[in-house]
Amino acid sequence: MSKRRAVRGEVRGLLVSRSPAMLLLSVPMLSLLITASAHAEQVYGSNLSNLQIPDVGGWVSNTISISGAPSSATITGVDVSIYFYHSYPTDVDIDFGRNTPSTSYNVWSNESDPSGNPHCRIITGITRFNGQPVNGTWYLWARDTVAQDAGYVDFWLITVYYQDSPTLTSVGVSGPSSV
Repeated sequence: MSKRRAVRGEVRGLLVSRSPAMLLLSVPMLSLLITASAHAEQVYGSNLSNLQIPDVGGWVSNTISISGAPSSATITGVDVSIYFYHSYPTDVDIDFGRNTPSTSYNVWSNESDPSGNPHCRIITGITRFNGQPVNGTWYLWARDTVAQDAGYVDFWLITVYYQDSPTLTSVGVSGPSSV
């Protein structure tokens, strides 16, 4: 949701009126009107397929595809929720991200969880991906690091917050013509 408010002030002969939809600069003898749009929005994705985490295996992965944002939108924050089952959560590493585990965000790293199965991790306000394009594929990677048991990721969810870059839609200039 975008917040709308207008700000109006005057500084030494410069009149400024600013809102999410319009920027008006008025200087004696010259007026400039710029109309633009910018909004802070969010898109969601989920993967409800079980991802098997093999006993002492390498990284396994599954994906969520995000495609609902404008092509010019950039990330301003990410929330992720992961639910998994494993007899020994201290054996498990889970990361998520855009490209490879080495450029990812760590969600679970060989941690204990006295609450038992399912194990859940919800992380909000992740900024590691800020400024990147919103649309694209997100990956979840998981691995078991100790022998004699296995598990699975039950499902994971992602919310990507974004801002669409302001797009110049019109410009008008008025003032005295130069001779």
